[in-house]
Amino acid sequence: MQDTATPDLTAQQQRRQARIEAILDAAMRIVIDEGPRGLAMRELATELQLSPGAVYRYFDGKDAIIAALAHRTLARYARSLDDIEEAARREARGLPDGVGALFVLIRRVHGYWALSVADPGAWRLINLFLVDPRRLITGAAHDRFMASVSMQIQRLAALTEACVATGALGAGSGVERALVLIAALNGCLQYLKMAASSPVPFSPEDTLRAAVDACLRGWGANDATLAAAWAHLQLDVAACA
Repeated sequence: MQDTATPDLTAQQQRRQARIEAILDAAMRIVIDEGPRGLAMRELATELQLSPGAVYRYFDGKDAIIAALAHRTLARYARSLDDIEEAARREARGLPDGVGALFVLIRRVHGYWALSVADPGAWRLINLFLVDPRRLITGAAHDRFMASVSMQIQRLAALTEACVATGALGAGSGVERALVLIAALNGCLQYLKMAASSPVPFSPEDTLRAAVDACLRGWGANDATLAAAWAHLQLDVAACA
């Protein structure tokens, strides 16, 4: 989930943006290793071989850096997931409506899984902001972050509602269904570490599929339509590998 250069920036603006990204990258490493409390401006400056004053030229302080980390990480997820969904919609054009709608839904779900497995630090950071009982960002920054989270929930809810519209799922709350799918995703991602040393072999990704299948069947998906959607997902993922 790398940012691309913005060609319409001036050379000076590009240098400034590059320095901001370097500061955030270093801060990310510290937060992942030591938690938000381990982030200190002096330590961050030392890692970057800058003076503390130089860091303050870009950020007002630790809270501003943590807020920027939250927004950057979630924005990267959102952009990647939107790209995955857009590509899935193109792939779904030749499929029966119900199969296509379910395929787009599970493709976005699988996209979140794949992004999180590829960059576990980013996944841990987002969940830290969501589950830590302390509010790590406050004020307008917190409101902006939660609005972005809400947009992701609403996007997934809309995909479940599209499945209802095609008859692939029965009627139900899109938001509730989105929250259940996100809970399944985050729960199975928690299993990755355990699976590496578990005396009982299992695949967290297979567990995720079982959880998603159980949800979709419970919401009205029939076996044939669901199997066709998963089969197309496997072909799509293989083609992208």
